[in-house]
Amino acid sequence: MSKIFNIGLPKTGTVSLNAALVLLGYRSLHNPLDLRFMSYKKGIYNYPRDDWDAITNFGENFYPQLDRSYPNSKFILTYRSKDTWLKSAENWYSQPPAYPPRDNKARLEIFGCMQFNLDRFSYVYDAHYSSVNAYFKDRPEDLLILNFGKDDLWLKLCGFLDKTIPDIPFPRKNPAKNSTSSIHRARMSLRNWIRYWGQ
Repeated sequence: MSKIFNIGLPKTGTVSLNAALVLLGYRSLHNPLDLRFMSYKKGIYNYPRDDWDAITNFGENFYPQLDRSYPNSKFILTYRSKDTWLKSAENWYSQPPAYPPRDNKARLEIFGCMQFNLDRFSYVYDAHYSSVNAYFKDRPEDLLILNFGKDDLWLKLCGFLDKTIPDIPFPRKNPAKNSTSSIHRARMSLRNWIRYWGQ
């Protein structure tokens, strides 16, 4: 069964894209941990649960396997300019993880380090977008490149998915704005640590 996968790096508008997909009528999940770690731990890329049509902030490192497991799926590469993204990433990843131990694992898997490192994050940015474009170079109909700094987001997204453009502004979600205080992050850490280990 075909699906929609957002394979942009974290901090590239993935939460906003998830909200937009929901508004378009898709059952969209944002970074479902059970599926992410099923792939990380067991090498499984075809998932038993089927209560979703789309996943955002997911598959950055294993989109080729998702492509083979879900033929005829659509992939959305969200991105921001490198300088803008690096500033956002530095703000977020220079602080302790908001969702341990999940974030520790995700940071290592995606970036190779848990704290922001300019050289490493810059390398990952370049390598990721280069590899995605190379992988889909002969299949432009399967990949949407969505620039959150320039594009008419509704126009490009709805054109790609063959949907009618909603008569509302494209959702703009920025959890970092409300999640950077030390008290707020500490509360999030404790809550999500309990939630993670209680599963």
